[in-house]
Amino acid sequence: MQPIEISDSDYTKLAKTLRRVDFFKPLDLDQLSKAIPFILLFYYEDGETVFKAGADGDAFYIVCSGSVDVMVSKWPMGLFPKTVATLQEGQFFGEMALFSKEKRNATVLANGKTKLFVLLKKEFDRFLNENPGFKEKVEQIVNRRGLQNK
Repeated sequence: MQPIEISDSDYTKLAKTLRRVDFFKPLDLDQLSKAIPFILLFYYEDGETVFKAGADGDAFYIVCSGSVDVMVSKWPMGLFPKTVATLQEGQFFGEMALFSKEKRNATVLANGKTKLFVLLKKEFDRFLNENPGFKEKVEQIVNRRGLQNK
């Protein structure tokens, strides 16, 4: 899947949403503008899988437009999944995947035509290495949550 071009209005949505994410809150506008180029935009068709339960947690997602269904199954092999949440524009999911090596515990599907901002773990790690002050703030937030930054 290839990323699509980000419009000016999409950039505005992204900046507003990032201000609500715990580990981006400490950033001033200049620092935030440095983070944005690390984020990609992807388009998903109705019913298309964003990720499956059991997959590696390797990215953080923000709903730019459309919505996604978060589904879990208590049965083996993902049988009889149940929608536990529907996330709309401006909502985000998968942020802790940037800090842990845990597998995904839910399957996420596009609900209608959907655009998602995606921050890959490898890009986030690169951003942290290029911005040591921000890295310290993020590590403090992660430590407060009782997670290890690996």
